Amino acid sequence: MSSRQANGSSGNSSSWDRNTSLWITGLQHDVSYSDLCCGMKNTGKIRHIHITRPDQKHANTRAARVVFFRHDAARKVIDRAREGTFVVQNIRPTVVWNRRYTEEMSPWGRSRVLRIEGPLEIVNQNFLESFWGREFYWGTEWVEIIVQCPYRGCGKLLYSFASWEAQAERAGNMLRDAFGDRVYVSYDRDWCEDSYYWS
Repeated sequence: MSSRQANGSSGNSSSWDRNTSLWITGLQHDVSYSDLCCGMKNTGKIRHIHITRPDQKHANTRAARVVFFRHDAARKVIDRAREGTFVVQNIRPTVVWNRRYTEEMSPWGRSRVLRIEGPLEIVNQNFLESFWGREFYWGTEWVEIIVQCPYRGCGKLLYSFASWEAQAERAGNMLRDAFGDRVYVSYDRDWCEDSYYWS
């Protein structure tokens, strides 16, 4: 039985063979975005991650939907799970193709990681999270402070969100709309990509 059939998916087989969406179960109840991404290093650029909340039926475990830009990247995670090498927090979760099919999308000029540069009163983690928090909720994989110079009043950091479309793109647009050319916002490399070259 194919992964497509096992997940109850319907539709044209050639279309489903390009699915980019995974469903991961058996994660520990305290799993973080960082934990999950550690198991997916060197696979490909991630478009979206959502970790479910615990419920009464599965109080001790959690599940996650992970969507890549490319099918081949998702396939690498499937293959790792089948080989027993996909490990998150020292356990081996179950990975299947998600019934909610998601088509491939070009990763060119898109990333869930933002590089933000500008005045230190704006480009610092506390201000940014307060600013974004007025408008939307997001998940964070990691934040790296590159420059924080009070003497010159400038800051530079990388912010890795759980999602490109609903989070990183929205966060970047909010900064551009509110502060214009005072703040420079660009996309940076997703650390789950399979090489140091990124698009």
